[in-house]
Amino acid sequence: LAPSEGLAVGCAMEQLFPQHVFDTVVLPFVERSRDQRQNFSLFEFGSWNGLYSLELAARFPESSILVLEPNRSIWQENSLLALEAKLPNLLCVHCLRVPLLPVFG
Repeated sequence: LAPSEGLAVGCAMEQLFPQHVFDTVVLPFVERSRDQRQNFSLFEFGSWNGLYSLELAARFPESSILVLEPNRSIWQENSLLALEAKLPNLLCVHCLRVPLLPVFG
């Protein structure tokens, strides 16, 4: 890679870091959605590593956050992290599968 190409790749990779995604996407979305309210409810399906839900639960202790995770091993990890962090406003639930609802036209 030419030096300028390496810089472009480095900048693109930085945008994928969890903290960058949280600061530029997740947190602005939550701030707009809660509209200055002290508490809110958030439902997340498929949290992957659970970092965003854990961080939101820590930053907004008056809010309720429910994570529905179909992957059992990920669910176990997220549940343990929530328990260790002592976040009573975060609930991680394992689901075997989510039924598809018919769409009527």
